[in-house]
Amino acid sequence: MSTRKSSKNTSSILKAAAADTIIESEKATYVRHINIYLGDDPFLKQFLPIDPANNDLFNLAKDGVLLCKLINIAVPGTIDERAINTKKVLNLWERNENHTLGLNSAKAIGCTVVNIGTQDLVEGRPTLLLGLISQIIKIQLLADLNLKKTPQLIEVLEEGGDIEELMGLAPEKVLLRWMNYHLKKGGYEKTVTNFYSDLKVFDYVNTTFSGKGMIK
Repeated sequence: MSTRKSSKNTSSILKAAAADTIIESEKATYVRHINIYLGDDPFLKQFLPIDPANNDLFNLAKDGVLLCKLINIAVPGTIDERAINTKKVLNLWERNENHTLGLNSAKAIGCTVVNIGTQDLVEGRPTLLLGLISQIIKIQLLADLNLKKTPQLIEVLEEGGDIEELMGLAPEKVLLRWMNYHLKKGGYEKTVTNFYSDLKVFDYVNTTFSGKGMIK
């Protein structure tokens, strides 16, 4: 009995440690993205760059400004920035206003915000916050997947392939093909097959797109 109990405890500890590792990996990737794209923001630059080694990301997100700004990077003009409460210290009412604005806007651009409330964001709950940030970043990355904005996509056509067939694919599939083409070209052996199971996908995105004209 004691051996079995010990084995269960060990398994639980290992699973918890693995979950913590995944969260830290996600956080570091999203922090890098935020530091790149919002580093020159007139209001947020006083708080950036964020250090991925601590909880600065979650603390900064508690007033709602970060998410609103990130949404406008993903889909410019979604939020009238004059409607965002931007002060170093916001009261609870002002924070809730920002979070309501952010959640409504996130939903408007295509994010799934079921089971996420303003209180979750005020408290900076890591899992929910990272999930929302990942959706916003993904929408941003997929927005440029067309030949007009990214003519380099022609490179991923397989021999004898049809450009119309390529552009008829779902944006996620085009992005996966684009990523894997350049990962292979750069000597990376790993293939990204799914945005949801590969939790380090944005590491690959940043690696792939840096120098390709799609990441600053």
